[in-house]
Amino acid sequence: EYLLDWSRSHPLYVLTLSRPELGERHPTFGTRIRNSTALTLEPLDAEAMDSLLHGLVPGLPEELRVTIRDRADGIPLYAVETVRMLLDRGLLERDGDEFRVSGPVEALEVPETLHALIASRLDGLEPPERRVLEDAAVLGKTFTQRGLAAISGSAEADLDPILTALVRKELLTLQTDPRSPERGQYGFLQALVQRVAYETLARRDRKARHLAAAGYLEREAGLDPDEIAEVIAAHYVDAHAADPAADDAEIVKAQARDWLSRAGERAAALAAPEDARRAFDRAAGLADAEEERASLLERAGEMALSANDAVAAEEALRDARARFEAAGLPHDAARATAHLGLALWALGRGEEALELLESVLAVLAQDEPDENVARLAAQVGRIHHFQGDDETAKQRIELALEIAEEQGFPAVLSEALNTKALLLHGRPNESRALLREALAIALQHDLVPQALRAYNNLAVIAMNEDRDEEARAATEAGFELARSRGDRWFAPSLGIGLIAELLMDGDWDSAFALADELPLEPQTAVSSHVYGCVLLTRVAYERSEPELAESWLARISPEVGTSSDVQLQNITLWQRAVVAIGERRLADALPLLEDLTQDLITQDLVGLAGPIFVDAATVASDLQDPSLALPFAALLDAIPPGRRTRPVELCRARIRANAAAGREEHDAAAEEYALALATARNLSRAALLGPVLVDYGRWLVHTGRTEEAAPLLEEARALFEQMKATRWLERVAEVLPSREPETAIS
Repeated sequence: EYLLDWSRSHPLYVLTLSRPELGERHPTFGTRIRNSTALTLEPLDAEAMDSLLHGLVPGLPEELRVTIRDRADGIPLYAVETVRMLLDRGLLERDGDEFRVSGPVEALEVPETLHALIASRLDGLEPPERRVLEDAAVLGKTFTQRGLAAISGSAEADLDPILTALVRKELLTLQTDPRSPERGQYGFLQALVQRVAYETLARRDRKARHLAAAGYLEREAGLDPDEIAEVIAAHYVDAHAADPAADDAEIVKAQARDWLSRAGERAAALAAPEDARRAFDRAAGLADAEEERASLLERAGEMALSANDAVAAEEALRDARARFEAAGLPHDAARATAHLGLALWALGRGEEALELLESVLAVLAQDEPDENVARLAAQVGRIHHFQGDDETAKQRIELALEIAEEQGFPAVLSEALNTKALLLHGRPNESRALLREALAIALQHDLVPQALRAYNNLAVIAMNEDRDEEARAATEAGFELARSRGDRWFAPSLGIGLIAELLMDGDWDSAFALADELPLEPQTAVSSHVYGCVLLTRVAYERSEPELAESWLARISPEVGTSSDVQLQNITLWQRAVVAIGERRLADALPLLEDLTQDLITQDLVGLAGPIFVDAATVASDLQDPSLALPFAALLDAIPPGRRTRPVELCRARIRANAAAGREEHDAAAEEYALALATARNLSRAALLGPVLVDYGRWLVHTGRTEEAAPLLEEARALFEQMKATRWLERVAEVLPSREPETAIS
């Protein structure tokens, strides 16, 4: 003000920066100067903050950059001071022209410089304003005036002028958008201000306010407490943490545990298994009794399985099992063991799972059978089947069914019927009937995992029987149920079924787009998930995209290569064949494909072998000796006529046609090519039709009938251009080069 008074007659440009409360502390500042202008600076947007951080610390990992940006709330100083704190603590260091993280950055603290700065600003508030701000900080980033009144003990009317002042000072903001569901709510303009205000509270005051907030939300907020169970639980957890040695600490801890458990069940019902797992895990950490902690850990493990996190599931379920045993509850331990076996199987450790499960079942078989014994027997039978021991699987499944039928355990009944259907090799009608009953039981009792498994198995059996529409319907219904209920175990399995459909239809772009949306884990040992990875690897090679192929191969767990699971062994053979073809080691691929075809026929899984049949015929042709594929045709001949699908018939005809063409047996070749083409058109599958068109066209050109070949090859070219299948386009070009556009004559 002195400078402004002194410089009235001088051409000086004065720039000052201040907080909004300047007007209250210096009401005359700027008002006596005619040519003064006040500008309110808005926080920087995300793009500007990103630009600032890129310039300040180039090379900062994206996750850390986003965390710093978001907590800065558009205030450059906050971002700069946070970076400075990381540098001072040796968590960031310069590496040439960039910076890299050099230590664990788990939870970003408030830098001391900012803490002092914000605390100083809070100290400058009027006492009632500061108290209200501290109360509000306990409620969270946003809050209602009614909630604030409940924990502060003040009347809502008394809070009006204080809240208005805090909004004017830009410490709080009021949501006034009539379209917003949060209209009328207050919120902290900056998250760091809320945090510092919260941290300045004494622990005893912090606890009292959290308990008041929890009580208000439970009884007075006018909301269904279960809908906000996670918020209520958080207040009880924080209240206990604020004073864990208090006289009522055990009571508060029990309330926190109960509400965390309710929050877990609520999250599970809302298809959020990751949130549910975290809630149950935290609740278990607050349980004192072994039995209660074990039960909560078991629920956490179940949710981890639903979230497709077998590693976390194993950890939680092992702990739960050990605690049940320590509490002298062998049947409860058996239930946890059944889930643990599934987690181990998902990790590719089927033998370990069976050893554990069988040892527990042997002990419990001497007791009265109950649901836990039945559940364990069903799980043992399921894994025995995937380990290739169907005889033992049948014994265990019959035990599970006997107990479940007699005592009325729908979950076990559905699960056991699911597995029994898979044991009926060569009897698809019985299998389908059992699976439909398993599905009906699961849907009637809202047993989502069992229903999803039934949908998945119904789709596989339908594919084996050449019932494409039925397979698609089961896959789509299961996929929608999995997504709506948050099941990340079967969602990838059923989603991969849809991907296989898209790939066969030639819509490869959509297949990759759907694959990117699936909740696949970074490394998987679940057979259906691994199958999908190999399927997409194969197509990436067809597109001449080796890096994309390698990225999908990297999603396969190393455990798969040594697994005793028969399905994983099959897929490993296919993976090796796909890589050999992708790397153009064609001679290495043929014996692998032949062994795989034999295994799939033996295991009654021919419906999954469409791409394998295509590759066998193609590799033999690329090796200039189509007769090399005749052993595949012989294997397919051995399939009983009633079980030969149209893709099988197509493959047989294509192999025989190519072999006849190679031997110059043109009459036989013409007959087989005509059959193959008619079958392919009947199937209406672009990925099956295209190779037949190329083979047929190549033979027609070889026999001097180029005009007949041209439309077939042009049709193939159009199909493969849509797929971006560059390797097939190369084959087409070898037979029918692309026509150059005609030049106009002037």
